Amino acid sequence: MTVRKKFLWAALSLVAGAFLFTGCPDKPVDDTPELVISGANVVAVGETITLTAQKNNIDSSVVVSWSSSNSSIASITSNNASCTVKGVADGDVTITAVAGSVATTWDVKVGAGGSGSGGTGVYADFYNYPTGKVNANGTLTLKNQVASEVLVFTDSVKPENYIGTIASLSSIKVKLTSGKFYNIVAVQKSTYEENPTQATQASKLAYYSDTQGYTVSVSADSLTGSGTWIFNNSTNYWVSIDSVDGQSTYAVIAPKTQRVAVPTQTNKSYDYKIVYKKELKYNDVTLAISEVSRQEQNDTAVFKSTNNYTVTTDLSLSLDSEYDKLAPSVQLINNSGKSIRVYNGNIQVTSFGELESDDYVALDGETAFFTGFTAGASTSAIKIRSTAWTSAIDCTENLTLEKGKVYVITVGKNTSTEAGASPVTWTVAQKEASEIYDTEE
Repeated sequence: MTVRKKFLWAALSLVAGAFLFTGCPDKPVDDTPELVISGANVVAVGETITLTAQKNNIDSSVVVSWSSSNSSIASITSNNASCTVKGVADGDVTITAVAGSVATTWDVKVGAGGSGSGGTGVYADFYNYPTGKVNANGTLTLKNQVASEVLVFTDSVKPENYIGTIASLSSIKVKLTSGKFYNIVAVQKSTYEENPTQATQASKLAYYSDTQGYTVSVSADSLTGSGTWIFNNSTNYWVSIDSVDGQSTYAVIAPKTQRVAVPTQTNKSYDYKIVYKKELKYNDVTLAISEVSRQEQNDTAVFKSTNNYTVTTDLSLSLDSEYDKLAPSVQLINNSGKSIRVYNGNIQVTSFGELESDDYVALDGETAFFTGFTAGASTSAIKIRSTAWTSAIDCTENLTLEKGKVYVITVGKNTSTEAGASPVTWTVAQKEASEIYDTEE
């Protein structure tokens, strides 16, 4: 069975945000054992970087062991919770840390354009500045709709996370490590040079695949900030701070990240809601992301009209084993004998219900995963199309979608010879999310 890796995206807008968090209700303490690696993810050939592993809910006497997926690209020396990685040759390598039965990985790029070999001045520590990760063979297109240069980063605005500079009203193609979610962040170059800590940024979560083309549009409303919102995310979830109408994302905070600073405007009011999102894995491959919990109580936040005003938000949520909080998902198995497009009503779905500029096609024999469906909707709203058919074919099964469930929909080839018979058959099985996904981090 082939599993098509999935992704999600919505247009990235640079919107100046101003927020004040009022707190989350108390949640049970998460006692899941885990290793959290921190450090740089790029290194030049001949240079070194140091990685550290933090043990959470693991006995302090347990020794951490380290390994490199390819010692001819990066060699390592380690001492329990720390590991020194030395670049040997250009390429990508995965560093693995293991403590008892708990393991985690960290991707490192090795090359002449490694950390510390960028430009000069404010860009001295930038990764391979100004080229970054620009690659004509990359499947991620970054399009700048701003009439000035824009800097783009993954996860947060740090020199080691730099992925490219986009000229005014231009675009670049970049290549990232495939099969992972990334928080894409953009800032205006001129404001970053004036004051890096006050270059307003906005972010959106994206999945990168080597096999699926992907376009991200960057636009700007306001590009300066005079306040700062600091996030401490102690959860295993991506946390998205969205506008109440869902049209803007003020910030996306990666799992287990501390002191993420997001510049904000002062003397403005913003409505917001908090969305927790979970990576879903199948056969150890990250496939999609599903919304876990949405704050029901919307709020309006105001930053005081004082320069350099700072608000700190501590995010905590313990829902790792509560599959009933996951939005319903669909696993579609295409045995129709045709390549098909999948629709929810009249909207083509890729993942997370987003419509992409390039049509997504599920090939015959493939299994595709789709997230972002609404609880209470029906499987009968799902339909498929093929160039071999004169019209779309609706799902004949009517099951109501529920949270925490995955609906396994199999489209088979109909061998009936009756006149007017549908060319496909449908079967739908409802399963618990825990039966399908491996959500361990």
